[in-house]
Amino acid sequence: MKYHLFELHLNQGGYDRMGCYFGVNRPGERLYEYYSEDAPRFATLRANNREEAKSKIRAKHPDATFYR
Repeated sequence: MKYHLFELHLNQGGYDRMGCYFGVNRPGERLYEYYSEDAPRFATLRANNREEAKSKIRAKHPDATFYR
């Protein structure tokens, strides 16, 4: 299954640009959102970088591939 993977940018209070609260990231940590067109439900995860985020997704979905 092919996934879209995006970094969500949070302000210092832990909110995204739409005003949704996700909590404050730890230093170096980033928040990522991902979904597949086959199962269009958004999910989030925290990782230090994009490659770590991909690895965490593959741990749950071994057949995962990614756009970009």
